[in-house]
Amino acid sequence: MYIDMQKLIRKLICMTLLSLLSCFHTNVNASTECSSAIRGVNLAGAEFAGDKLPAMAGKNYFFPKIEHLQRANNAGFNAIRLPISWESLQPNLYGALDETYANLLLSFLNQAYLNHQVVIVDVHNYGRYKKELIGSAQVPSEAFADMWKKLATILHKHPALYAYGLMNEPHHTQGLWHITAQFGLNAIREVDTSHLIYVAGDDWSSASSWPKSNPQPFVTDPSDKIVYEAHIYFDDDFSGRYAKPIGNVNLKARTEARLLPFVSWLKKYKQKGVIGEWGVPTDDPAYDDATETFLSITNTECLDWFVWVAGYMRPSYVLSLDSLDGKPKHLLQKLKDRLIKEPAN
Repeated sequence: MYIDMQKLIRKLICMTLLSLLSCFHTNVNASTECSSAIRGVNLAGAEFAGDKLPAMAGKNYFFPKIEHLQRANNAGFNAIRLPISWESLQPNLYGALDETYANLLLSFLNQAYLNHQVVIVDVHNYGRYKKELIGSAQVPSEAFADMWKKLATILHKHPALYAYGLMNEPHHTQGLWHITAQFGLNAIREVDTSHLIYVAGDDWSSASSWPKSNPQPFVTDPSDKIVYEAHIYFDDDFSGRYAKPIGNVNLKARTEARLLPFVSWLKKYKQKGVIGEWGVPTDDPAYDDATETFLSITNTECLDWFVWVAGYMRPSYVLSLDSLDGKPKHLLQKLKDRLIKEPAN
């Protein structure tokens, strides 16, 4: 058989170059192309109530309304991260889901669908239930699985559902979260093999400490639809409280130092990722360098994100995108200009 050696060599060189180029950039986006990146907003309210049980709708917790969805749409956001409360959803371990709360959740999804928004339902419990650590004797991992199987059962066929947020910001879990997370994932997969599952990291899901707190991927998914979720803030103590003025800080360097450890981890282990929360004081231009650096890196790396926060947070709250006078705050206008000009989808 005749072989054109020159043609074969050229082909091998091309294949090698393509392989090398692929090593320099790995798409860490949960979707297949950057053009379909999620650029979303957190809508707070449904996770309120805390230890006030039984929780009452309109008094202890508040599901966002259609006007919240419309404002998000008008700003260019294409997805909603909806924090919810496990205690309000399921007042007793292994018990039935609260009918009122579940119906309000489904009603919100209906409104989101009519408003052309997709939703990530985020269990906003910090790795705990009624202040007890998930995976402990008080809250067994099986109870976590029970809740998720029941929740996925009522959600999985809804057209507005985009992903399940397994748990918000687990912290000080004594290593239990890396075990318990698999229980929740397995329970969802008993019902739903199609939707993405956002898996938060330990240590408040911190992007900067991610490789230390989560040395390697810790869940497996037969559907291969895992998205690891990190959070990032740019104040001195990483908390997002922004209690002190920024001062003389190189925000570009700080943002890179806090975000890139997570990005590098995703590339190392060939995982998909999302920033479930990020934010800066919404009316303070002093943080523009952090915002611009964050947006630049997430665009380059095709990394999905959700800004914190709109919904039922007080407009005076330092991270609230809502305003008392109806005029867009500095950060919201900045994001709107970018998202409307360069829509995410």
